[in-house]
Amino acid sequence: MPDGAGNLNELPGENCADMSIELNMNPIIIPSGSFRVNKSNHEALIAHLGTCVGVSIVDRQAGVGGLYHILLPETLSGIDDPSDDTYARSGMPKFLSTLIESGCRPHHMEATLAGGALIGNISNLDLSLDVGGRILEIVHGLLTEASIRIINSECGGCYGRKLVLNCRTLDCSIEPSFPAAQGKVAPIRHPNARELERTIAQIKPIPQVVLTIMRMIHSKDYNSKDIAKEVQKDQVLSARVINICNSTFVSPRQEIRSVNQALVMLGERFIAQIILSLYLSNFLNGYNQGYSMAMGGLYHHSISAAVVGERIARLTNKTDPDIAYLAGLTHDIGKVVLDQYVAPALPHFYRMIYQDGMDLLTAEKSILGITHTEVGGRLAELWALPPYLLDTIAYHSRPENARCDKILTYTIYLANLLNVRFCVGSALESIGVEDLSACLSHLGINMTRLNRLISQFSGEQGIQAEDSALQF
Repeated sequence: MPDGAGNLNELPGENCADMSIELNMNPIIIPSGSFRVNKSNHEALIAHLGTCVGVSIVDRQAGVGGLYHILLPETLSGIDDPSDDTYARSGMPKFLSTLIESGCRPHHMEATLAGGALIGNISNLDLSLDVGGRILEIVHGLLTEASIRIINSECGGCYGRKLVLNCRTLDCSIEPSFPAAQGKVAPIRHPNARELERTIAQIKPIPQVVLTIMRMIHSKDYNSKDIAKEVQKDQVLSARVINICNSTFVSPRQEIRSVNQALVMLGERFIAQIILSLYLSNFLNGYNQGYSMAMGGLYHHSISAAVVGERIARLTNKTDPDIAYLAGLTHDIGKVVLDQYVAPALPHFYRMIYQDGMDLLTAEKSILGITHTEVGGRLAELWALPPYLLDTIAYHSRPENARCDKILTYTIYLANLLNVRFCVGSALESIGVEDLSACLSHLGINMTRLNRLISQFSGEQGIQAEDSALQF
């Protein structure tokens, strides 16, 4: 795997600053499996990179630049789809063609590469897949063939990076994904049992309407009238559901004016997911100091785990996709309790996880004396959540310990692990790979099916669209 300047397995210096995003710039996140090409403007194109590879190419004379966030090297079949930007083999030629059509000339173009890291504890699976290394081989070959010069490259290593292209200046920077690791370290304070119980007691429980809908989904003993009746008990919730259903994200053929009409047009499953996501949006978005590495990071991570968990459930057909979505949404509720204690100790967490390769549970136990899964299990018991949710909340990082539903817990474990590997940049997280082989065995996933699942991460745009639809 190609190296950039310096020792790429070491963390950048603590005085590193974000040099490319200015106050008057509009930050645009480039999802995995996509690219964007701009002429000079006030946008900052950003790719959060773990195993994925980011390629920024600029032509200063033409005043044009672009950024490509590559998910995978090539299709398993070896047959390229020219329209698919997920893969380097098909996406890079399309990216280069778009740049040239926008006025760039190969002999004026300069490239910056970043990513391709091995995040967290490295398994034999990571080494055999060698996703980052294979992407970089293809990218280097295509850039050499096109006579495009690489002026900067920070690839490999064991920590995530953020590749930022300032479209006004056409300057490109490579920074650590988690700037919270910089700065002074506040004294660490271990929360005692009484403090934790007091914090847990102060957190508002999940509303009864949400719990009722959860039970309906699990039992499958419901119809649209049942859900409408529950939603209409909460006027604020009803208004927000109707608002989202009329948004550009949903784009209904005619205006939706009631919950009953929304259910008829969009279906119970979709409305139920909106309702549950709305509640978790309010619940998780208020905690941005500790675990969140960006505004709303904890919620973004949970939404992503929900969407990927649902995809895994559909791929394996071993657990209910709706329940997997719900379990993904709620799996990290314990972090809400510990967020205020993690915030002052964040630089310690960063170093232990991204420099020492420690998983999050071990770091939490070492620094705080308790883990978010332990606290989450206590919260789930207090709220009387169903046993299958208690399993995924308390054991999603150690699925072999699940008591009620091991298959569902392994599903959320895998969803979490894939998010850590491929969707870095939103939340502080590192999960061990000790259970990966058992997980794939329990879920009946071989290497071909795993690669197919990973390729679906190009649907991260859909996750973000769903995210934005809930911000009403």
